[in-house]
Amino acid sequence: DYYCTLAMTNRFDNCLKVGQSINGYNLLTLLGQGNFGQVWEASASLSDVVAIKQIILKQGPFYLRQKNLVEAEIAIMQRLN
Repeated sequence: DYYCTLAMTNRFDNCLKVGQSINGYNLLTLLGQGNFGQVWEASASLSDVVAIKQIILKQGPFYLRQKNLVEAEIAIMQRLN
C-alpha cells in the first residue's frame, strides 16, 4: 500500500510505500504523519530497527521558519546519536 495524504492544501509529492528501500533500510510500517511529513519503522536487518522521518518542506510564507525547525531537530538527533 502507498501512504499519501493531504497536508494542508498540498499533496505529499514523494509518496513512500511499504517495502520501499531508503539508504539500505526497508520501510515496514507507517508510524505517523503530520504537516512536516511521515515517520516510518524501517529495518536493514532483524536486529537493526530504526525510525525514518520523511520531511516535506513547503514553499510559502512559513518556509524559512519550517526549515529552521527541521534543522534544529536534526541537530538534536545528531547529538543523541
